[in-house]
Amino acid sequence: MPWYPPAGGADGGDVSFWYATYCVVGLGILLACAVYYVLWIYILPRFGHYQIRQEVVPLPFGANTHRLVKVKDTEVAAWDRVHDLKGNMISEEAISHSDSLIMNDLKL
Repeated sequence: MPWYPPAGGADGGDVSFWYATYCVVGLGILLACAVYYVLWIYILPRFGHYQIRQEVVPLPFGANTHRLVKVKDTEVAAWDRVHDLKGNMISEEAISHSDSLIMNDLKL
């Protein structure tokens, strides 16, 4: 167990430094990654007046990949209108059908 000292005490391991240094460094790297993620996905978009959206990018031979895209706050409604939650482009027929449903709801 990395947090329990070896039989010779804190300095009794097979290295010349503290026996749990690699554990602390590993946890530090994970913490740094978490801080970077929160900063990049939540904090910077709030101050930069944009949102991060996911876009599906089709590749040859039927494979798909995803790309994160910055969308300005003023363009989010338009982006969401033509993309589903997964980031796929919505077909024009689906958009026109949803528009007609919305218009029918407004007439009621």
